[in-house]
Amino acid sequence: MSTAILVAGGRGRRLAPLTDTRPKALLPVGGRPLLGRWLDALWTGGFTDVRLALGHRAAAIEQFAAGRRGVTCHREPEPRGTAGVLREVGPLRESALVVFADIATDADPAHLLSIHRAAGNDLTLFTAPVTSDIPYGVVDADATGRVRGFVEKPQQSVAVHAGLYACTPATLEFVPPTGRFDFDALVARLLDREQDVRAVALPGRWIDIGTPANLARAQVMFGDAGRSAV
Repeated sequence: MSTAILVAGGRGRRLAPLTDTRPKALLPVGGRPLLGRWLDALWTGGFTDVRLALGHRAAAIEQFAAGRRGVTCHREPEPRGTAGVLREVGPLRESALVVFADIATDADPAHLLSIHRAAGNDLTLFTAPVTSDIPYGVVDADATGRVRGFVEKPQQSVAVHAGLYACTPATLEFVPPTGRFDFDALVARLLDREQDVRAVALPGRWIDIGTPANLARAQVMFGDAGRSAV
């Protein structure tokens, strides 16, 4: 048995008015609700324990997930943050894959969890490359102000958290039982306690649908040509 936690409680304010009447996780990508893509991919990958961490418009997601085998819904009693919800879905008996339900990828979820298990990390962060344009000339100077170089409007590429990670049951011990607690605070606490946190590049395509522009890109990326993707 494999366990996955889908974090699907966000309001999706940047996607209004689309999210005024339905939760972000139920917006269609390639003609299908994104959450449905995730549930299908997880079931196909052998995840028989799938827990939905819900907040905003929880009833709509509960209705959508009703009758799906192995899926349980857990409402947060108050906004708990992106890591605090881990304490609301019950204890873990084994390592779990955690997914922010507003991302789409064609990476195999079973493969991601196997990477984590094989490495023996406390927490495995999956990353994706993001390139952004800097609209100014960038000055490289030393401490005395002596200019060593100048680049006009360069591009900068960084590795960002792709909204997926895998963790051991012990990770939940670092999450407070009440109050808001976000994922960046969890990572900081794990590092402070010298836990083994590793980053792994996410194999495959990836996009966060959290803005109207990215939602439109997702339709192209995961339309008819990407029906196996989530």
